[in-house]
Amino acid sequence: MGEGKLRELIRKSAPTVREELLKSFSLIPYLKTSRELLKREERAITDFLEGKREKGETVGEIIKGNLPYPVIQKFVEGLKVKILERIVIENEVEQEEVELLKERFSELEREIAREYLKRDVKELRDVKNSKFKKYALYRAHAEYIEKIIEAVEGEELSKFPLENYAKSAFKKSIYYPESIMACMNAYFCDYLENLERAVFRAAKAFFVLLRKENYPEGYLAFKELKELALKVSQKLAELYFLAFTNGESNFIKLVEYLRELYPKRLIAALDFADLKSLNRALSESTVNRMLEKVERVVHEHFKSRVDKYLAVRGINHNFLILGVNVSEEEFEREMEELFSEVERALRRDGIVAQFRIYGFPLDRRFEGFESRLNNFLSRIKERAKKEGRKTLILKEEKEVEELLSWQREQFRKISFITQKVNGGDIEVVFQPIADSQTLDTVALETLFRLKDGNTLIPPGLFIDIIYQLNLITVIDRLVLEKILEQKELIASITDKLFINVSPQSLSTMSFLEELDRFIRQMEEFSIFLEITEQRLLENACELKNLSKKYRNLKFAIDDFGSGYSSFKLVIDLAENRTLEVLKLDGSYTKKVSTSHFTRKAIRAIASLSKSLGIKTVAEFVEEQEAAKILKEEGIDYLQGYFISKPKTIEEIIYQIEQINNL
Repeated sequence: MGEGKLRELIRKSAPTVREELLKSFSLIPYLKTSRELLKREERAITDFLEGKREKGETVGEIIKGNLPYPVIQKFVEGLKVKILERIVIENEVEQEEVELLKERFSELEREIAREYLKRDVKELRDVKNSKFKKYALYRAHAEYIEKIIEAVEGEELSKFPLENYAKSAFKKSIYYPESIMACMNAYFCDYLENLERAVFRAAKAFFVLLRKENYPEGYLAFKELKELALKVSQKLAELYFLAFTNGESNFIKLVEYLRELYPKRLIAALDFADLKSLNRALSESTVNRMLEKVERVVHEHFKSRVDKYLAVRGINHNFLILGVNVSEEEFEREMEELFSEVERALRRDGIVAQFRIYGFPLDRRFEGFESRLNNFLSRIKERAKKEGRKTLILKEEKEVEELLSWQREQFRKISFITQKVNGGDIEVVFQPIADSQTLDTVALETLFRLKDGNTLIPPGLFIDIIYQLNLITVIDRLVLEKILEQKELIASITDKLFINVSPQSLSTMSFLEELDRFIRQMEEFSIFLEITEQRLLENACELKNLSKKYRNLKFAIDDFGSGYSSFKLVIDLAENRTLEVLKLDGSYTKKVSTSHFTRKAIRAIASLSKSLGIKTVAEFVEEQEAAKILKEEGIDYLQGYFISKPKTIEEIIYQIEQINNL
């Protein structure tokens, strides 16, 4: 009677427990969507408790149902409590059978937890399969988790990692340059270390429970371990993504950050000679694949030495490389070997592309100059190009001192230029543009100079620094002011004025407001803003809108032929009269007297322009012969020293009066 009563209790209790569990929506809200959940698992469990099924078959059926472990665990626990309560109340089951039932429950709970552990540990595979595993700190974490997965899946506790965190690969890797770059903020480094320590502690607690075969509690320990492990991997992925997405900027910050830790750091750049030409020759997608391949080669080269080297993709330079705790000689050897490896990899793909690797040691003498890193590298790059060197790493004291002296001179220039620009010490000069047939002045181009006492300094000596200091928009505004001051004098010569405007200014609201006031005050003039080909291609829509807004504002392509304008765009802009002038790049003018092909190209440009109703200007006309040929080939206007050097408006008025008096 006892055995039959026990079976009856099991059969009656199971549906009740299942329904109670399904009503616990606060715990498992997703279960209310189906009343059929748990029925198959319920049958398998009750069959096992009654002795109708083997343990392995029962657990296999439960796992197949794919319900979360906490649901199954809560059902088994609830069923055990319900049955034992009824046994105590009714007191109709033999104690021996009760003990056997308890043992069956215990065995079932243990086996279910064990199988769920083997299944759910696979959820950690995303950690070990992440693309961020190429980074040392993430790799150390992932490999530790991978050992846990293997030990649990294979039920081989001898493979379980029980190392001390203080001696772990993670602890060691956290001081590598790339790791410091990822968690440059000291808070993040401490936070990651504390998280990984917690992972190690949770792993040891998990191991102890596994060794005791206490799988139900072991599963709970695993859930904590899993949560911590995923938290570490997600945080690392986030930090690496942020650090290397903006690699060049963070690289420069890192170099400065490491100043105290590594007083002597070695810096290098790997640069391809002319990516624009490569894009045209090979296609942009091919060049991108080439750079991705080079990145893999670079990464693989330093993979075993990440404790000393870091390489990142850059913007001003294709790749930037940092070396710490290495000598100049070792660093130079590494760069030479890297050059050979990259060259071989490109050759295997049939790509011939010129590139260089160049660098220098950054020691305490450079303190405060770390932010000028790109300046130093660009300086060395120019020297490498001049000397025809594939690799150039400065090592000699004299070379490094020359680099420092050059930078100090740059700072002196910066101080001088900043003072002049912010003080409004600029002057405008004008270069006449003449009719190619009559050589009469038809327009003026406005140019600026820095004033130093009575001396006017041309911008070629400092224009790069002006752009670096973001002062070009200030200068563009000052030029407009100076033109307005001399408006009446300019009007006595011409009503056509060409003005160079930087791309930054045309993207700055304050300048556009200044331009609006200027155009309205110069309404009797035809104003031509000179735009480079690249700027034209990038901002055609913006230029069209400006042209529509102002009746007297048009655009001229400056240095036409130096890039690769879309003729479709040129035609479109000419059709709506946004574009009215093409200014030929000076290289055409310089070769027109000696190159038959250049002359043909000029003839073609002149013919196209005439058919579109666009005027042409040849710049850098310095000799009478060039002026004669350009006139013959149909160029409309000439500009250059043959016509006149840039002069103040007063000098030009005097020059014209002298000619008229002849």
